[in-house]
Amino acid sequence: MAIIRRITVSRARGFASTSMSTRTLCRPLATTSTARPKSSTLSRPQARVLALATLNKEYEALERLTEERVRALRRALDEASKPLFERRRQIVAGEGAEPTDAEVAGADDDDREVAADFDYDDDVGGVEFFWLSVLRQLRVGDELVVSAADEVPLQYVEDVRFATEGALGAKNETVVVSLDFHPAARGAVLAADAPLTVSCAYVRDAASGRYLRSAGAAVGWLAPDCDPRARTTWHPDGSSTRAARASFFRVFCRCDDFENPFAADEDDLDTAGDGNVLIDDADEPFQPWRQPDLTAEVLDELEDAVKRAGDLFLHPRDEDEDYWEEADWGDR
Repeated sequence: MAIIRRITVSRARGFASTSMSTRTLCRPLATTSTARPKSSTLSRPQARVLALATLNKEYEALERLTEERVRALRRALDEASKPLFERRRQIVAGEGAEPTDAEVAGADDDDREVAADFDYDDDVGGVEFFWLSVLRQLRVGDELVVSAADEVPLQYVEDVRFATEGALGAKNETVVVSLDFHPAARGAVLAADAPLTVSCAYVRDAASGRYLRSAGAAVGWLAPDCDPRARTTWHPDGSSTRAARASFFRVFCRCDDFENPFAADEDDLDTAGDGNVLIDDADEPFQPWRQPDLTAEVLDELEDAVKRAGDLFLHPRDEDEDYWEEADWGDR
C-alpha cells in the first residue's frame, strides 16, 4: 500500500509540474504590463529598440570572437601542414629520397589512373612543369590570371609558398607570397646574379581582409623582353615602345597605400625603366595597387591553389583537361 501511495504522489507531482510548464508556454508573447524599466527614464518603445541594438552588438562581439578562433585554427593548420608542403617541394624538385610505398598508399583509383600516363623513362628527376600546370588554372571569374607570356618563366618555378604572419589578435596581418626558381632560370629568363626566390608581402586588415599595402622585390629579369608584364613593339626606325599588359607577376608589386594608386613603385608603373611605357587599354593589365578588391580575389585563389596543388596537377579543372596534350613546352 505504501508503494502505491508513493507512486500516486509522484504522478500527482509530475502532473502538477507539467501543467505549470504548459501554462508558462501558453503565455502571450506581448505583455500588458505598463511598468517602465527600472532605474530608467526611457519610454517603453525606446527601451525596446535600444535592447535590440544591444542584442545586435552582443552578436557582433560573438562574431568577432568566432573569427578570431577561426584565424587561430587556420594558423594551426598552416603550421601543421608545413612538413607536408616541404615534402611536396622535395618531390617536385627531385630532392631527397624517392617516394616510399607508404607515401603512395593514400592515392585513390582516380589518382592511379592519371598516374599511369606518367610511366616513362625519367632522366630529369622531380616533376617537371608542376607549378606551371597548377598556376595556369588560376581564374578570377572567367578571366585567367596567368598570361601566355607568364608561362615561359613559370616553367622554371620549383615551389610556391603562401604564408600568413603576424601576432594573433593584431589589427593587421601580413600575407607573404614567394616563388622559388630552378637554378636553370638564370641565363634563360633571369639575370646571372638574380635571386632565385622572389617574394611579396601584403599587409591586410585582419578583420575585414582588405589589403592596405604591399612590399615586393623586383624580379631580376635577364632582359626587358623577358619581363612578361610588358610587350615590346619595334618600329621601322629601329626604336621600340613597351606597353604594359596583364601578368601574374604583377602580384609582386610594391605599393605604400592601396587607396592611393600613385603610391606604387615606379618599377611597376614603368616596366621599361625609361619612361616609355604605354597602357594598352584593350589588354586591361591587372594592377594590384589600382584594384585592391581584385587583388584580394587573386590572392585568395592563389592561396587555395598552393594548398591544393597536388590535386589540381592530377585533376585539372574542366577547361584544362587537354592542357598536357595541347601545350608546347619546349626545352627547359
